[in-house]
Amino acid sequence: MRRLWNAFAGWVEVCIRDPRPERMLNLCARRGAAVWGVERDNEETLRLCLRLRDWENIYEAVRRMGLCTEVIGVHGFPVLRSRLEARPVLLFGLPVCLALLCAASLFIWDVRVEVAGTADVRLQSALREVGVHAGAYAKGIDAKEVQNELLLRLPEYKWIAVNIRGSRAEISLRAADPGPEYPAAESWDLVADRDGIITGFAVLSGTAEVKTGDTVHAGDVLVRGYETAPDGTRRPVRADAWCEARSWATWPAQTSLSVEEVTGTEIHRGFWAVSGKNAQKIWPWSRIWQGEYDTIIKREESSLTLAVMEETVLRRTTRRRDLSEAEAEALLLSALRRRAAAYGEIRTEQWQTERLVGVFRTVYTFEAEGPLGIPSEK
Repeated sequence: MRRLWNAFAGWVEVCIRDPRPERMLNLCARRGAAVWGVERDNEETLRLCLRLRDWENIYEAVRRMGLCTEVIGVHGFPVLRSRLEARPVLLFGLPVCLALLCAASLFIWDVRVEVAGTADVRLQSALREVGVHAGAYAKGIDAKEVQNELLLRLPEYKWIAVNIRGSRAEISLRAADPGPEYPAAESWDLVADRDGIITGFAVLSGTAEVKTGDTVHAGDVLVRGYETAPDGTRRPVRADAWCEARSWATWPAQTSLSVEEVTGTEIHRGFWAVSGKNAQKIWPWSRIWQGEYDTIIKREESSLTLAVMEETVLRRTTRRRDLSEAEAEALLLSALRRRAAAYGEIRTEQWQTERLVGVFRTVYTFEAEGPLGIPSEK
């Protein structure tokens, strides 16, 4: 703050040549003039800095004392002001340039698509049609309305986000899900995706290869991808059926008996001033490293190419705790049951547990009943 005030008030660098240059320091002390940057070149030469107004106040006293002084340089805002006053065109052009910059920052000049390799002509055309293009008025763009309109015009994308950052429009895209990755063929077979015993079976299309009560293994064909016409000819189809089966499996799993658990959180807030790609921290706790922190960022845009980000950081405090055998068993069974749910409804289950050095091990055996069969290209 002292350096900032000295620059605003103006300061001079003075060289004193005298058999006793210390008299200058004594004079400044008597007149209350602040002095800094004192350097002694030799016994009779002293350099120092003081404020411009203090130098003007003590100049007559310095001259009466007979001190040989030389002003090496004058610095600060008063010097800049005097130079601008001598150049009225520059003084007038500066606010004009600032006004033009402020006016220009109200418009979009850069449309950036944040997906590598995206140069779709349809996308560029759709953006222009909804009003997102170079020269568009930034405040007149409703981001949510533009996003909805783009989703209607571009069904190949499942998610589109439009962010206006100063004079730049950033477009984020996610391609639409193409759906289940079934074979792109005119016909396919329906095969078993796991071992099991068929408990219910009905063909919807195709020719059945199994029946209720049969035992199948993973990869066995359940329904062939063709149908036979009355004249004996075969017509290719996409095999489909309702198939329920009883399946079983045995899975081992283990977990460490020493875990980290969250005991509490602490909230920190920080602020960033952002201009383009440059960010300047203006609060000491900004940008704390992630890992043990949950970060929430709130960004406030200005009409210029500036923004202020508020960063809220939730710091998690953890401690190491040893699990009991009951807790470790419950943890493993919960995870294994979630995995077994893909097989259908669990009918029976059993498990065996053992404690080893530092870990707890479980062997889980279950029987479940649920849908069976996936398409497979012939």
